[in-house]
Amino acid sequence: MDGNVPYPPYSLPLTSFPNQEDMEGEWEAPLNQKETEEQLKALLENVQHTAEVSPPERRLQTPPDLRIELLEHQKLGLEWMLKMEQGTNKGGILADDMGLGKTIQSLSVIVSNRGGRSQPTLIIAPVSLILQWEKEIEEKTKPNTLRVLIYYGSKRERSHNRIRTYDVVITSYSLVALEWPKSQKKEKEQLEMLMDRNARQAMDDAEYEKERQDDESEEITLRKSAGPLFKIKWWRVILDEAHVIKNKRTRGAKACQQLDAQYRWCLTGTPIQNNIGELYSLVFFLKIKPFCEWTEFKKKIEQPFKRGRHKRAIARVQGLLQAICLRRTKKCMIDGRPIIQLPERNTNHIEIDFTAAERDFYRSLEDRVQLRFNAYLRAGTVMKNYTNILVLLLRLRQACCHPSLVAKDFEAADPADAMAATTQEDHYHQIFARFDPEVKNRLLAADFDQECIICLDAMTDAVFSSCGHAFCRECLTEAVTSQARLAGDRRCPTCRAAIDLDALVPVSFYRKTFRREEGTNGKGKEPAKNGLFDEDFDNDFFAPDPEEKGLTSSKIEEMLRILDQAKKEAPEDKTIVFSQFTTMLDLCEDALRRKGYKFTRYDGTMSADQRDASLNKLKNGAQTTILLVSLKCGSLGLNLTCANRVILLDAWWNPAVENQAIDRVHRFGQLKAVHVHRITIKKTIENRILALQDKKQQLFEAALGEGTSAFGKGGRLTLGDLMTLFNVEVDSD
Repeated sequence: MDGNVPYPPYSLPLTSFPNQEDMEGEWEAPLNQKETEEQLKALLENVQHTAEVSPPERRLQTPPDLRIELLEHQKLGLEWMLKMEQGTNKGGILADDMGLGKTIQSLSVIVSNRGGRSQPTLIIAPVSLILQWEKEIEEKTKPNTLRVLIYYGSKRERSHNRIRTYDVVITSYSLVALEWPKSQKKEKEQLEMLMDRNARQAMDDAEYEKERQDDESEEITLRKSAGPLFKIKWWRVILDEAHVIKNKRTRGAKACQQLDAQYRWCLTGTPIQNNIGELYSLVFFLKIKPFCEWTEFKKKIEQPFKRGRHKRAIARVQGLLQAICLRRTKKCMIDGRPIIQLPERNTNHIEIDFTAAERDFYRSLEDRVQLRFNAYLRAGTVMKNYTNILVLLLRLRQACCHPSLVAKDFEAADPADAMAATTQEDHYHQIFARFDPEVKNRLLAADFDQECIICLDAMTDAVFSSCGHAFCRECLTEAVTSQARLAGDRRCPTCRAAIDLDALVPVSFYRKTFRREEGTNGKGKEPAKNGLFDEDFDNDFFAPDPEEKGLTSSKIEEMLRILDQAKKEAPEDKTIVFSQFTTMLDLCEDALRRKGYKFTRYDGTMSADQRDASLNKLKNGAQTTILLVSLKCGSLGLNLTCANRVILLDAWWNPAVENQAIDRVHRFGQLKAVHVHRITIKKTIENRILALQDKKQQLFEAALGEGTSAFGKGGRLTLGDLMTLFNVEVDSD
């Protein structure tokens, strides 16, 4: 989008919603022609045009119940949101770029259009942002303006009559899902839907439609046994980070859709991250007709896109979004000025090469990985082995950072190390002995090859708790630590059973020890393997080598070069170093100590108090100039404007995650120019990940009218995507 062109505040920039005649001429006949025409007409009435932008003197002013003065674009945002609530949409999507104030605009709507008695606003947010919402309300609204209830934890208020006496109720997506009862399907089917992303997303449209019909037939029964949140007629429901419900089939998405509300809002800077179909879940929650009906959305938008009719599908998405969505970026202009004054941001993509030894290691690993992928390809089972393939890709990504992340786990040579390993083994034996027999049996039958349900990636440092559910250690620790900060208890994200973080068993240790002792996988067979490679290859490549941690790598050396240069240019500047691998951050610590740098750290394995202390050290410690941050927990909800330099050590599948991480630094309150360095390795999987990032970004920009581009089919990694990532030539036919 051209940053020098004023934005239309009631519509998306540089898009044109087709008039009804155009739509009727181009679109196939809807399933119910007359009803759909009426719904489209109502939808079109919500589209506003640039000519209707109110001049400064006629704009809505800051609501008197706020302590702060709204910026001009926020006043226009408030005006648009109130107009949407007064119209037929009864809400919409506020998709402003990060840092432009989606929270304060939402608070403005809350105090400007309040419900009557017993009609509160419900705010649903990720656990890590609940306290931030409470703080924003306390700091930005005048005293006694809003009565706020944090609805979370085992000691939460249970009476819906008392809950509705508050003005604002704040809760989490997981709790909303927990309070909507499970359907009467078998527990095994429920578990598969939750844990097996491949099966969940691979179901065809007919199965989803049948599932929808089953859900509707059960709705009355389920609502009777639902929790307090579903017994209240909410004045307004606001989903923060609404892309959390992007998968229409998850229990959380379905639960949010069942909430009873007068007005509905989705707050997200990325309403589309991977594919067009993700938009449906938001439209369904908003109840925007006719597209909240899956058959209509599928026929008019998703199917044309899948069939390669991209221009038609994108035009329809743009038209739909113009009627329900407001998005401004930091480049937009208002009244002849940028909507927000931020220092410039300079991004430097640094492409370096391996050392000869690293290149040999990587090539050897890539050859073996590609052999396995080719075997899946020949057997026609690539998508059936989707999670296994994610692990293959994970190893290649790790190898780009440091060989020791995937190198051989040699036997401990030091007697002290061997003694420590034996002690740890005894510790895990004692933990496992306390597990419920039913959980033990389930673990014996499990293969642990699903992805982590929190980060939706292959599990790293995988662990399971006493309830038998497996996660990345960092993801699990991050999730339950945030819960504990709110509610004082720690519970499994899957089943809500109590979790002791000191009683987690590593999946790798369980595979090596407990299954070997049992001698079976629960079905009278040999102990299950991970299905990726033969055992020798597993041992050669897949376990971290503690002996290698003192060694450096090309990426670490480049990081040190950048830091040394920054120290010479601006010794008072502070730098945030992001990596998605905590083991890579461990190696960075060693390198920084050797160079004499003062640093601190922020990752999901730390307690809440430790994280707060770490941030305080960075902000107030003059000698501490570096913060090592895990991308998994540091891309959301943090304000890091005390730093103005960013180093990205590895590439994430989704560009939105990286953009969110950078925006922790480049946001309102930043006083210095921001310098971003993205480090990648030449001729590796990272080049191909960047190409996929570009493809997703183009899809996002095209759908939101922020750019024009030609691209292939969007979505979850397709067979073609995987072939590209594994450097397998794609047949042009």
